[in-house]
Amino acid sequence: MEWNKKFNYPSSTRALIHGKRHYSLNGSNLPSVTTILSATKSEEDKAALAAWKERVGKFEADRIKKEASSRGSSIHKFIEEFLHGKLNQDLIDDNNQSKKWQKRL
Repeated sequence: MEWNKKFNYPSSTRALIHGKRHYSLNGSNLPSVTTILSATKSEEDKAALAAWKERVGKFEADRIKKEASSRGSSIHKFIEEFLHGKLNQDLIDDNNQSKKWQKRL
């Protein structure tokens, strides 16, 4: 796969501002998508999440959150490497998490 050079994306750096992830880009600090979604979540959604945590327990909620976060990070990394042409599929065994998610996509 050849990288599409149609767009010239500027460099950015990631930083935590008041505990929230932001990206510094051309002198501006832009909140991450996750930060925006968290800030705009409805009270109803917040209550439903709190009720779920209460129902499954803190330990299980933290375990599920960590597992989901890891899965999301793996898929983001896989997509980025794929788009940059950095993946050699022949070197990834069938039990690799990224390869499993690629099959689902």
